[in-house]
Amino acid sequence: MTNLEGRVIRRRRALDPPAGVPDDLQLLATLAERLGVGGFSGDPRTVFEELRRASAGGAADYAGISYARIDAEDGVFWPCPAAEDGAPDHPGTPRLFTERFATPDGRARFLRVEHVDAHEPTDAEYPYVLTTGRVLAQYQSGTQTRRTRSLQLIAPTPRAELHPDLARRLGIAQDDVVELATRRGRARFHAAVTDAIRPDVVFAPFHWGGGSSANALTDPALDPTSRMPAFKVCAVAVTRVGGPEERIAPPAPATQPQPRAAAPAVPARPRPPARSRRSPSMKSTPRFLQGVYPITGEGLTKPGPVDAALRYTVPSGCSAQALYFRGGNSTGELVYVLLLRDGEPVRWFPIGARGDTHVPLRVVEDLPGGSVVELHAAAPEGVTGELVLDLGLVEV
Repeated sequence: MTNLEGRVIRRRRALDPPAGVPDDLQLLATLAERLGVGGFSGDPRTVFEELRRASAGGAADYAGISYARIDAEDGVFWPCPAAEDGAPDHPGTPRLFTERFATPDGRARFLRVEHVDAHEPTDAEYPYVLTTGRVLAQYQSGTQTRRTRSLQLIAPTPRAELHPDLARRLGIAQDDVVELATRRGRARFHAAVTDAIRPDVVFAPFHWGGGSSANALTDPALDPTSRMPAFKVCAVAVTRVGGPEERIAPPAPATQPQPRAAAPAVPARPRPPARSRRSPSMKSTPRFLQGVYPITGEGLTKPGPVDAALRYTVPSGCSAQALYFRGGNSTGELVYVLLLRDGEPVRWFPIGARGDTHVPLRVVEDLPGGSVVELHAAAPEGVTGELVLDLGLVEV
């Protein structure tokens, strides 16, 4: 793959897939074969060699990049033409446009852009702004991630995010069913009340279909230059239609919402007790590696175990997932905590001097039974103090 800085690197398989599950290249090669197209390889190295030949002489020239060079040089920057006979390898191009830009006279072009207001403003009937996007645990469509038990626990139902002030004004509590209506359609979601969003904005994920389809709401207006649809801004109305235990029923079949009278002020209802949203057949158990532990540094290059209590083995027949890490540092120096899986480092968390950190994890990967998770730590040599550690996991 090529990262944002133009460095061509290799991504290696972390785990072998289950038996009978092909990777994407193999699927494409199989599909091509069934469609009668020969010569389509499912081998990554073969495909990369074809990319080298196809890109030779182009703006993004990969011809001089090989697996061996990527491994030896920790990645190679494109463009990197193939070396002429007897000449040394091209070094790659870590920085583009050091001498000239890709314009006829080699000079940069600056274009003035005027601000343009949203295509669809709010009004009395649709007084709030709707924006759409991803939920981390469901990636794009959820067609794969909703088959993973731990991710299903994180995002079991489509949820629209509302600010607490807006929720109180509309009489909406956590997990209530709300209907979002725009000039194009309606969709229903469970409410997620959070102060991470503005009081005049509602967020809806686009991973669900049917009665919770965000695309039934969005504005089809196109940007005049990029031709991108206005998925991020449109006017919306919000109504509570059910309690937290009710299923999300599809909205009325009418394609156009009918004009509505202004809703009377509804007194804020007491917040109901937290309820489990998981399926009755799915049992989960929280697990925590946490406590306050003394630390004596042996050098930042020498992380080591802190305490036997910071080690967890996933029981056989279960799976688990790390959800968050919190850490505090009483020393006057930077320290870091290392998260290991089966003895291999997978994440490190720097904690500043007399500081703390909180990192949500929610990695897509499940930890199968038998996996060992542990926390190690490192500090500058001779530094002493205490660490406050808290790794939260869910076991399914």
